[in-house]
Amino acid sequence: MIHTMTIFKEINSYEAQHLLSCMGYSISELEALAPATWKDIHPMCGISDVTLDKSSMSLKYYGIRYDRYTIYLRMEPLTLVTGEQHIDLFECTKENIERLKNAFRAYMVVYLGLDGTSTSMNEIAELSTWKAQRVDYTWDIRLKNHDEVLALMNLFKMSEWQNIDVKSPQHQALNPTSIYGDHFYDSSFLIGNKTWEIAGYDKGAQVKSKKGSCNSLSAEAHNQELVEEARNVLRLEYRRKTNGTKKGSTRFESRSVMEFLSEDVASKWFHKAYGSIIGYEPFYILYYQLQLKIAEAFPLTKKEAAQERHRKAQYDKEKSAAAKSGRKIKPFKRRILGQRAQEYYDFMTFVARHKGLQNALEAFDDFRWARKRAFPVWLRNIREKIHVSPVGIPHNWLYKRPNGNGRDLDIPADFLPNPVPRPVQ
Repeated sequence: MIHTMTIFKEINSYEAQHLLSCMGYSISELEALAPATWKDIHPMCGISDVTLDKSSMSLKYYGIRYDRYTIYLRMEPLTLVTGEQHIDLFECTKENIERLKNAFRAYMVVYLGLDGTSTSMNEIAELSTWKAQRVDYTWDIRLKNHDEVLALMNLFKMSEWQNIDVKSPQHQALNPTSIYGDHFYDSSFLIGNKTWEIAGYDKGAQVKSKKGSCNSLSAEAHNQELVEEARNVLRLEYRRKTNGTKKGSTRFESRSVMEFLSEDVASKWFHKAYGSIIGYEPFYILYYQLQLKIAEAFPLTKKEAAQERHRKAQYDKEKSAAAKSGRKIKPFKRRILGQRAQEYYDFMTFVARHKGLQNALEAFDDFRWARKRAFPVWLRNIREKIHVSPVGIPHNWLYKRPNGNGRDLDIPADFLPNPVPRPVQ
């Protein structure tokens, strides 16, 4: 599904003159030698801006300079099709794509003032002749309350890390923000590289901070409807950036915008990035239920089990003797974690204490004298053997003490399910 997209098209000087006049600028401005940019903000409902860019090019071997004109257009496909702003997203079905092409043609005919005369301007009104510069593939996840939205965004921040030893585009991330301390109440997170980025944000907070760009939607009642629709919605966007839309990156036959209007393409790209960075495992509270999960994956060894039986037998003797003398003793506390299981629980506690994977990686030499190159192995074992996210939820997120310690979030006491299900193979 698509939220917004930016498309572009190279045009000639005649088309640039016509477009500039439609944008309300003087044609004489094109005669200046210096590169320039002209922009028309919110020219129509569904199209947030139209930009004409002029750049000077030269043919090196002939010493000839010429002007190059490119038109950029940023739009919301569903808004363009329906004429109304929505929280819903544009689904790339055959029927919807045809509707989008027709709506695009209808609006561009009006915007460009086309009267049916056969000119090169008619080609600009055809969506299939445009190329993609950026596409925001989007998924909305409705949660039970705003605290769950807030918790998941911070867990995503804590999941970001940059493995400098792995030469993979999925791990060559820019500016990991693996912190949640002073930034806990930020309403968004972002991670990516030069080709793509994954962003997540509180859709309700974003709608409240924005106003409708269409005159017919500026009424307070409609804006309030959008706020209600967006309440408790976590929006995830996979943004295919300029470098990511080039043929060398996509392996498409062309850069035509029609190549990008595909649910299969969106799902493939999104899951490749999301699964590699955040994963699909649930986020467990660093407490009893997580210990049970770890113990299930790494049970007590025979020696540890024998020691536990012996300890229980000793306790039973002490309890019997205490009962005869009228004394009370503390209840028996069963050992859940063996040595190996305890190491994994300590590792997840270490990650939470350092407020995320990136910070934990940088301090990993302090964890049981471990080496940084072993860090990915720990993460992989936790995901594949324990089947939980290596990023655990600090227990103090569940309460708030009189001294101010804690978050007091309204989230489950055992774990938060991963909001994105693993794709079916």
